[in-house]
Amino acid sequence: MREFYGDPLWVIDGLRCSGNDHDGCQRGCLILGKSEWLTKLSTGRPMGSPSVVNTVAISPALKTKVNPDRYFCQSTELVRVTKPLSLSGRIRVCFSEVVSGDVGVLAVLERIITPIFWKAMDMFVRPRYVIRPLDKTPLTKTDLKSRELVEVKSADELEQTLNRKGCNRGLRYDHGLNQFYGTRHRVRDRLDRIIIESTG
Repeated sequence: MREFYGDPLWVIDGLRCSGNDHDGCQRGCLILGKSEWLTKLSTGRPMGSPSVVNTVAISPALKTKVNPDRYFCQSTELVRVTKPLSLSGRIRVCFSEVVSGDVGVLAVLERIITPIFWKAMDMFVRPRYVIRPLDKTPLTKTDLKSRELVEVKSADELEQTLNRKGCNRGLRYDHGLNQFYGTRHRVRDRLDRIIIESTG
């Protein structure tokens, strides 16, 4: 857990980076905002769609590159503008959530005990990640497109795609994802390209 220096940042609901200014990056990062950037509206005023924001007017003010070969992105700056949450800070967060009525005492205790339980399971019972002995994982091209319907494969089928580190070409699969076996979903977006800002 980490906390922000100074005032909290805000996540703008429904607004994600298009990647147009980052050489077509398709990561779809959430857009963060500071209090100084936002104006609180009265509840009676109509709310516009994020898609109609005048990006032409604000684009020149937004930093997108450090130099010609390196990109600048909010998501990669999070480590620099945050600090690890101390034990007292974690207790403070739990206490404030109970006092504000956001969650009950039992829910907070569950949030504290659950990660401790799974860490113990990972260390002493079974690894957190699904491990299989493949040296080279298979590559399957389905040519999925946005809004297509997909079904998550069975446990046995998924396990046959993983290597000794629980990965398929760098993407790790852990036991927590087992709940999605056999479920159906709509593809939100296709992801072919991610820009690593530290290297370009």
